[in-house]
Amino acid sequence: METNLENALIISIIGFSAVMVCLAVFAAIISGINKLNLVVTESKKRKEAEALANPVVASGNDDEDAHIVPIILAAAAAALGQNIVVRKITFSPQNPNQSAWASMSRTQKFEAHNIQRRRVAYESK
Repeated sequence: METNLENALIISIIGFSAVMVCLAVFAAIISGINKLNLVVTESKKRKEAEALANPVVASGNDDEDAHIVPIILAAAAAALGQNIVVRKITFSPQNPNQSAWASMSRTQKFEAHNIQRRRVAYESK
């Protein structure tokens, strides 16, 4: 007949063994994730290095962009009514499958959701 002490010893040994097995599995999973992360970051670095080594040739729209920039500057100066300095102009990429009407509609939707709060002073009577 087994005593309570023997039962407790068997249960604790089985429990500790199960915990150690789970910890070993978790350590293996974490190690695998770390190795996968290293592979992905090295791949990204390699792609960036290749992109820097092989620069992309411009699409030929530089002439059009050169004519658009002064127009944008003049419009901004006229809208603000003062001298301005434009540090960066970023042209959005045009999708050949998208019409100008679709672009304008999307822009208007974004503007409609730009809600500005106004403070209204209510007078008490």
